[in-house]
Amino acid sequence: MKPWGTHTAEDRFWRKVEVRSGECWNWIGAKTSNGYGNFWDGERNVLPHRYVLGFIGIDAGELEVDHLCFNRLCVNPSHLEVVTRAVNAQRQEAVHPRPRRANGQYGRVWNQSALDGLVSQLNA
Repeated sequence: MKPWGTHTAEDRFWRKVEVRSGECWNWIGAKTSNGYGNFWDGERNVLPHRYVLGFIGIDAGELEVDHLCFNRLCVNPSHLEVVTRAVNAQRQEAVHPRPRRANGQYGRVWNQSALDGLVSQLNA
């Protein structure tokens, strides 16, 4: 086995991917605090779902990479699509809508009487 420093970035990348035929290819390496993979390419930390696209000649540039499978750890290129921020946000909202208050603002919708009851319990 080669020492760590002599492995190519590509070798190190694929050692951190669990490839399954026809399914998500899960990143099993380091992860960010928001649930995405994290990979050191030898120069900087990169997101593996963006890095893998380079193997098939795609550079996402300033665009975003959407997980069509909604699995943040998936690096299967057939599950990824380069899209604008607007398209990615629209798709995310369609699948996981954020609650809106009556005034149209985002945020949790509270049952006011239950909240008042909790506040009175805390103040007792």
